[in-house]
Amino acid sequence: MTHENFQHKSSILIDWLGLRRDELQVFVLATLALLCITASNVLFGNYAETTFLKRFGVHFLPTMILINAVVTFFVMSRVGRWLTRMSGQTLLSRTLVFCALSAALVRLMVPLGWPLLYPLVYVMKSQYELLLVFLFWNLANQVFSTRQSKRMFPLMVSGGLVGGIGGSVATPLVARLGSVDNILWVYLGGVLSATVLIRLMTRTVRAAAGAEKVSGKEHGRSSLFAGMRQALPVMRRSHLARWLVLLALIPNILIPLLNYQVSFAVDMTYANESTMLGFYSFYRGAQFVLALLVSLFAGRIYARFGLSGGLLVHPFNYLLIFVGFMLQFDIFTAVYAGISSGVIRRAIQTPARAALNGLFSDEQRVALMPFLRGVVVRVGILIGAVFVLICQSGYFVVCRFPLHPQNLAPFGFGFALLWLMVALRMKKHYPELVLETLGWYGPERGRINFAPEVVRAARKKLFLARRRLAQAVAVGQQNDGVHADRLVEHLRDTAARLAFEVLCELENWDSSGRLRTVREALQGGDARHRANALEALEQLVPHSLAYGLVRGLEKDLQGGWSYPGPVLQVLAVDDDQTTRELVRCLLGRVADGQEASAGRSSATGSMVN
Repeated sequence: MTHENFQHKSSILIDWLGLRRDELQVFVLATLALLCITASNVLFGNYAETTFLKRFGVHFLPTMILINAVVTFFVMSRVGRWLTRMSGQTLLSRTLVFCALSAALVRLMVPLGWPLLYPLVYVMKSQYELLLVFLFWNLANQVFSTRQSKRMFPLMVSGGLVGGIGGSVATPLVARLGSVDNILWVYLGGVLSATVLIRLMTRTVRAAAGAEKVSGKEHGRSSLFAGMRQALPVMRRSHLARWLVLLALIPNILIPLLNYQVSFAVDMTYANESTMLGFYSFYRGAQFVLALLVSLFAGRIYARFGLSGGLLVHPFNYLLIFVGFMLQFDIFTAVYAGISSGVIRRAIQTPARAALNGLFSDEQRVALMPFLRGVVVRVGILIGAVFVLICQSGYFVVCRFPLHPQNLAPFGFGFALLWLMVALRMKKHYPELVLETLGWYGPERGRINFAPEVVRAARKKLFLARRRLAQAVAVGQQNDGVHADRLVEHLRDTAARLAFEVLCELENWDSSGRLRTVREALQGGDARHRANALEALEQLVPHSLAYGLVRGLEKDLQGGWSYPGPVLQVLAVDDDQTTRELVRCLLGRVADGQEASAGRSSATGSMVN
């Protein structure tokens, strides 16, 4: 009984999280890997920023941001070449091993007392965090479809946030137990643990779906300019790729401005290394705790407002941050700026961007993602870093003296406003951007308007489909065995058939041809095309039809309403003959089982007497 209760409670939890049992093992391994990566990045980041600011100096920070941008150009061009030669899993595993060994080498070199070691560690921190996060989400996009991404990526991010909380809590503990520099040994262990988990995850995926699921590799050479040449055809064909370029460029112009303002406020508030390290532990720990709480509801945010709607939150918060800096420049504003931007980026922005990247095919993503991360992102950071450096050097066009960091806020506000306008524009055209990945090009925009009687008829039929899914859930919860599985599958197929009939009826009223493209992708496309078709369909039909239609087509048993009453008795007199026959078989098996149980009970009673 206890085991059954545990299974029932775990089933309720899995359903509430929106997971499916066949995805559970891969999801857990991926989440644990991200947890280890994030915890290790937090430890290394706390160490690198503290030692750089106190052992080298905050005034060199704009220069380091500029150096980071230049270095990343070459690093990401090399990554683009490697992505064409090896699988995402192999590249991520080798990168993790390299990061671990190089951190151990730095720890062995600390006693030598070289001052330039700390700028090197600062660059390593930025590059390693960028590489590991980029390669992890690149692998995740190869493993999971866009529809899976909307459900699972926010939960995976939650696991990463738990790792960030652990890294933040562990930072001062490790520093108290020994030297601050011993944080690097803990980083070594965390990164190697992530390597093991990544290999276990890819073995599980290969066993379930074949090795090609996570291969994602092509042959050929790639360099910085070759990567640009590979990405340009994708951008010429895809408006979505162009919007992603803008959404990658503008926010990264703001990063050097905001980082410099926050670091300057922190440095002028905390005078020594131990207090600053304690502040960074609290600062990042608070980020991850709040981000964890927000991420638990991120999937519902995407379900309600869509991926494109979730992308509006981050630029709007940046507007508030720069207004705050214009009004008051102190540690409290800096803490709000760092925590709020970190929370939204980790809990909402990162999963949404990763899910949007999943709309592209593996070949397009291999060509486009290194270009976005290695060229566009770094161009943005380079522009921001040069701008900050010029303002701090006293050669700014408006004045002949260095600008205080507070005076950078108006410029940041202008860039954030431009970012928000771009995100709003993309949200308006999002359905057509998804349809382009299915081969549709046309002038029509926005949701399709149907006559009220058409919507009412569709809602009635979708109600029947949702009732079938609710009946399937009730049958699965109350019965087990082969006959119960067959009945559940038949009810799911019936729901999918009803939903597909609704789609065909709506298609007859759509003169733009968009629903025809969706139907054809659902019938004849591969798994990624079908996922993209459902994503587009959710944005095209009226809100009152979208949830039921997509859920019926997916045969989704999660998130529906509970079926009241005795389900088998209702299905036994159903209009569908196949349903009645399957129920009859199931009831016969249940009756046989009850008779056998009664016989065993009577036999046991006789022996006792």
